Amino acid sequence: MNLRSLDAPAPTVGTLPAFAWREVSVVAAVAGTLLLIRLDRYRIGGDELYFLAAGRHPSVSYADQGPLVPLLAALSDQLAPGSVVALRLPALLFTVAAVVLSAVMVREFGGGRLPQTVAALAYATTPMAVMQSAMLSTFALDITLTAVLAWLLIRWVRTRADGLLIAAGAVAALDFQVKWLIPIIWAVLAFGVAVFGPRELLRRPAYWVGSALLVGSAVPILWWQHRNGWPQLAMGAVVREEQLATAGVLAAPWTMIQVTGAGGLLLLAGMWAGLRSPRFRPYRFLIPMIAIGLSGVVLAGLRPYFVAGAFPGLFAAGAVYLADRGLSRRELVFGGAVTALSTTICVALVLAPAPTGIGAADDHRGLRPDPFAQCAVRAERLGRPGRLGAANLRATDAGAARRVGDRDPELLAGSGTRALRTCGRSARGVQPQSRLRLLRRTTGQRDHGAVRRGGRPGDGSAHRFREHHPAHPPRRTAGLPRCEPWCGGVAVHRTEPGLVGAVARRQGTAPGRRNDKTRAMNGAMTVLHSMLRRLVLSVVLAAAGLPVAVAAQAAPDLVAARAMDAARPAPNGSFAVAAAANGPGRVIDLTVHSAAMNRPVTVAVIPAADPEAPAGALYLINGVDGGTDTPDWREGSNWFTKTDALDFFVGKQATVVMPIGGAGTFYTDWQSDDPGTGRNRWLTFLTTELPPIIDSAFHGTGRDAVAGLSMASSAVFRMAQEAPQRFRMVGSFSGCVQTSNPAGQAMVASIVTARRGNPLNMWGPPTDPAWVANDVALNAERLRGVGVYVSTGNGMPGPLDTLDGPGIGNSPLKLVDQLVIGGVLDGITVVCTKLLRDRLAALGIPADFDFRPAGTHSWGYWEQDMHTYWERVAPLLEP
Repeated sequence: MNLRSLDAPAPTVGTLPAFAWREVSVVAAVAGTLLLIRLDRYRIGGDELYFLAAGRHPSVSYADQGPLVPLLAALSDQLAPGSVVALRLPALLFTVAAVVLSAVMVREFGGGRLPQTVAALAYATTPMAVMQSAMLSTFALDITLTAVLAWLLIRWVRTRADGLLIAAGAVAALDFQVKWLIPIIWAVLAFGVAVFGPRELLRRPAYWVGSALLVGSAVPILWWQHRNGWPQLAMGAVVREEQLATAGVLAAPWTMIQVTGAGGLLLLAGMWAGLRSPRFRPYRFLIPMIAIGLSGVVLAGLRPYFVAGAFPGLFAAGAVYLADRGLSRRELVFGGAVTALSTTICVALVLAPAPTGIGAADDHRGLRPDPFAQCAVRAERLGRPGRLGAANLRATDAGAARRVGDRDPELLAGSGTRALRTCGRSARGVQPQSRLRLLRRTTGQRDHGAVRRGGRPGDGSAHRFREHHPAHPPRRTAGLPRCEPWCGGVAVHRTEPGLVGAVARRQGTAPGRRNDKTRAMNGAMTVLHSMLRRLVLSVVLAAAGLPVAVAAQAAPDLVAARAMDAARPAPNGSFAVAAAANGPGRVIDLTVHSAAMNRPVTVAVIPAADPEAPAGALYLINGVDGGTDTPDWREGSNWFTKTDALDFFVGKQATVVMPIGGAGTFYTDWQSDDPGTGRNRWLTFLTTELPPIIDSAFHGTGRDAVAGLSMASSAVFRMAQEAPQRFRMVGSFSGCVQTSNPAGQAMVASIVTARRGNPLNMWGPPTDPAWVANDVALNAERLRGVGVYVSTGNGMPGPLDTLDGPGIGNSPLKLVDQLVIGGVLDGITVVCTKLLRDRLAALGIPADFDFRPAGTHSWGYWEQDMHTYWERVAPLLEP
């Protein structure tokens, strides 16, 4: 690897593809609706109860997480007391945000509407998205925040906007309030930048400002951990023990398949693209983050969602890579089938009946801590009650654990592989004692307690609970009767209610004691949910074939993808950054990084009728405003918007190329950088940088032609003089090419100054030899062997200078402007054109001059000139 390339200018994009708002909005809306209607299908979860209890006791930190999720839980409980939907709404919103972010990353990579839609649909239909939105959790927020961090860095690589680095630090600081792995991710990203580049990122002060934000956000939490004995340090081994007890290292690949579903194929394509595709070479600093995350899941026993923050980026890379590669009809059908399968699985996960014993959710008001038993029971259950692994409980408090009776047989904890007898069946406890000891040590929630079976207190702090609940005296049970599923899947002893039963009974919501009003409301909601689920299911299944339907109309997208894949760098290092079929019609926006100007240049391209067959290129150069008098060239004044070029070149075997930019620069190589117009090396770009990229991307023949109007007239002749073997024919419409005499110098100075440029930065003072070197007429001998077509009006009103003429739109003001300003300009250019005719005739250089009997400096006449010029140039360009 050339280490210098790590500090080279990044591939930046001038005009990104249009964002597929319509398609992505449909995907996000349908996914969000599907996930919303199932939010209350499961009872309140153990983790959620923990968050609710913790949120009632605000702290800068907790034993194993930051304060943000408990605060969200507390806020939801304040705004909508007892609402499970409100409690879980943040998880749903972050999931939908990840869906949209997948498409946004595609756009950042230069992908068009089709790959944007595919990436959004891929994320929306993964089982991971269903998991992420199902319950309020730390990973629900962490996944999306990690993806946002990656997106900000990817965008910085393209734009070099240092504010993005500060924003990335702010996002990392926010994520640290959720989960504490983000500093590792931040460090791994820095490692990736140091290895793969761009190393310039590490030298930016903004990066260190962002790092300071992350460190600053960690100080209160670290201080809390220090004061409480660093309970988090033990969490890694505990989580690994739990994960391996339920899955194991060898099961990790199968677990990843389970959480990615059929979309895992697109993830693999994204990984391959990151390693192999030249398009993603600037973003390979992300590889260590993904590799270490996967290694942690497979080798260290981390849970699969620890790497899910990379899913949006991988889906995006995979979608763009496949679009670049181009898919055959068989592959498109296969992709549609995979998408339909993934969608069906996702819908089935969402709409399938709830497991036996879980049912629809009640609100959690009955489980709110009361003065006697402020508690939250965190319960994780494997299988139905009575099956393997039915009891995996830990009680966490808000002070209640120390009041738990020391003979509550429900609060069971195994020791790794210790077998327990629960609900009359064998079970393996998967809650290691090490974690229970960790929880008991933590003082952020004041106390944690657990009681082993057999009546022995787990930590000697649970004896006071019975003092406040004399209705439940201590009793020792030889065996456990039948269990009843309740409270998020916790197996609750029917005859020995213990903590959960006591809290439920005091709040009037114990099993079997729901009032009639609650039953009626639940029944009505069940009916409404059923109707909504059926409606949405029909819509989603009908839309499952969306990628196939879109792909059927994606010819421009495929042409753009294949062009991007085929594009090769120019000899001086200029290269294609992105290609996107943004329209109108078949127009492709090709973004090229100019090494000479060190900036991106947008080039609008109309591919040949058969884009896979050889075709010459016709370069159309715009006038004084460079085709960019508005932010979007599609709304500006240029060849593609002011003439019928989009329709005229349909069916013609020639690639039409229109560079965007260069307003007021005369498309020449300036001597110095200019404060108003920047660095200008347009002649180099148009003759040595852009043509080889166009040839490789669009099967060029090396035999090209060029045409320009007004200010560009001298530029197109200079292009032919500098590269006569490539530009075999030149078309000049209404222009003056004598630039070194006093009148020419005054004309150049007036145009450059009007565009906030300094003519001294272009060719120096009037006595500088550069003025003569760039005078087309004085150097006309260099046009020998080049076909020449020149046209102009004479300034007199012509047949198109009417209220209903092209571009007038029955506007008297526009007509007056065209007659007065346009008339004066063509009155001048007709004189320049006659001088050029005489000069070429004196040199014996054949040329075709077309002096219109009338006409002004306007697009209607230039459209006619384009048609006439094409008749002469077509035999050269079309093989």
